[in-house]
Amino acid sequence: MANKVKVYGQSQKWTALGIVAAYLELHPKATLEDLQKAFPAPEINNSLDTVENIGKMDKSGKFDEKMSKQIGDMEMFITLKDGTKVAFTNPMWPADKFQKMTELAQKYGIDFEVNEAEKGMGKRGSYRLETKKSKTWLWILFAVIVIAIIIAATTLK
Repeated sequence: MANKVKVYGQSQKWTALGIVAAYLELHPKATLEDLQKAFPAPEINNSLDTVENIGKMDKSGKFDEKMSKQIGDMEMFITLKDGTKVAFTNPMWPADKFQKMTELAQKYGIDFEVNEAEKGMGKRGSYRLETKKSKTWLWILFAVIVIAIIIAATTLK
């Protein structure tokens, strides 16, 4: 079993962003183009969306004209290894679009849990990641010990 990542998000939009962060945890050298291939707009978008799902911050520090202030103020972006800041161009996640995103997450070995965020002025959502390490080494060690015991038992007779 390979390493897996679990995302704990405080809403669908934060969980979706956390899924991208989890993907980067599993693929740390991924580029913007890699993310756009891993989470392609045609597979995720609902019928109203017409733009690329994941975009990068331009030189002026903006993502998308309509959403740039919300993305920047809420820090709803992720920084790639090369320093590129990326975000969803539209952080709204209706149920059908979120379901498509979570299907892709499961395909990449990413688990998730959505919890409601605290409501109120000045409060923003968030996500956190939990990496689940593979326990293969433990099984191999157990097998070696069992084999050593069997060999020791047969040679002592």
